Amino acid sequence: MTVLGLDIGTTTISAVVMRDGKVLAAKTLKNDSFLPGRPVWEKAQDVRQIITVAMQTVNELRTAYPEIERIGLTGQQHGIVYLDGSGTALSPLYIWQDGRGDLPYDDSRSYASYLTELTGYPLATGYGLVTHFYNLKNGLVPDNAKTFCTIHDYIAMLLAG
Repeated sequence: MTVLGLDIGTTTISAVVMRDGKVLAAKTLKNDSFLPGRPVWEKAQDVRQIITVAMQTVNELRTAYPEIERIGLTGQQHGIVYLDGSGTALSPLYIWQDGRGDLPYDDSRSYASYLTELTGYPLATGYGLVTHFYNLKNGLVPDNAKTFCTIHDYIAMLLAG
């Protein structure tokens, strides 16, 4: 069986094609999609740029290896991108390095520490839930957002149609 693996990392996008445990092809490309001019605590990337690089890589490898039967994906586990009801990205990718959860929620706690107290679970800045909570409280969730997901979930959705 021939499989393609795709990893959407913070700094690189990597792909490998394997058959029966042997590497047939491997590519690693720069993920230089960071958005400039943001507050120092905000770490966001251009979803369209990531999708372009990832999809071109997948298409090139599927052309070179048409026998690919499966595609596996991995990536930044805590980053989030907001989507509308038809699955279109509405926001940048807020990555796991985003620091908004460390900003003050009130006089005594950060957003992350407030959620930790509320839920009883240790939550850190950069976690998708913390990022979403900050965005909700500060009016930063796009008006027509229906959901959010990771970048590799979004690419899987695009690949599956």
